[in-house]
Amino acid sequence: VSMSSPADAPNAVTFIFEASRLALDQGASQARPHSVFTDLALQVDGFIAGAEDKRPIDFGFLPVGVEPKVKPISGPWFAITYKLTLGSPGGLVSQTGFTSRLLLAWAPTSLPSEVSTAVFTGLQLPGAAPGAKLFSIQGVLKLSIDSLLLRREHVSAATPSFTLRLNNIGLSFLGIAKLPPGATINFFLFGDPSGDGSLGWYAAYVQDTKSTLTAIEALQEWQPPRLSPPAGEEQTS
Repeated sequence: VSMSSPADAPNAVTFIFEASRLALDQGASQARPHSVFTDLALQVDGFIAGAEDKRPIDFGFLPVGVEPKVKPISGPWFAITYKLTLGSPGGLVSQTGFTSRLLLAWAPTSLPSEVSTAVFTGLQLPGAAPGAKLFSIQGVLKLSIDSLLLRREHVSAATPSFTLRLNNIGLSFLGIAKLPPGATINFFLFGDPSGDGSLGWYAAYVQDTKSTLTAIEALQEWQPPRLSPPAGEEQTS
C-alpha cells in the first residue's frame, strides 16, 4: 500500500493498493493436497491488479475452459500468475524447456449467495505471441491449438487430479497443410498422483468418422479400368 498527498494539501492523503509488489512466502505457506497448485507443480510468478477497462485477454492470456461453469469478470479484478513447465521441446527448438504462464483471476463483485463465481482462467503458450494459439518450430512448422480446458479427472484410481487439456492439436508445414488430416489429437498434461511434483503427457488420437466413411465409400464405388484389345484383335468374353 502506497500513500501520497499533494504538497499544497498534505492532509489530502491517497492510499493505493499496489499488487505488483506483492510476494509469496512459500516457506510459510502450505498448499492444499490435490489443488491445482500441487497437481500441476505450479510456481508463483506474480500478481496483477486489473483496471476496470482491462481484461486478462488484454495481457495476452488465452481463455481456458473450467468446470463448473463460471460467469465473466466485471469491474476491477485481481489475478495470480504462475509458471507452468510443459517439459522439453527436444532438439527442434533452441529453448531449454517449454515454460508457460497460467493465470487465475477473480473479481470482488461476486456475492456469497451466488451459485456461479466471477473468475477467469488463462494460459500463455510457450514461444508464442501474447494471445496467439500457435507457436513456431524452426520457423517452418507451426503447432496450433483449438481450445484449452482445465478440469479434474481420474488419472489413477486415487482422488481426481487437475489436468490441462489441449484440444485439436494440429501441425502445419509452411501454413499449407494440417497434420494429421481427417483426425483430431488431444493432449493432456497431468501431475503424478503421489504429489511429488513431476508432470506427464498423454495423447488421444480420434479418427474423423466422416472422412473415413468417405474414403471407404470411394473405394467401394471404384471399378477397375477395362482394357481394350489391340487393333485388329477381337475381344472375347
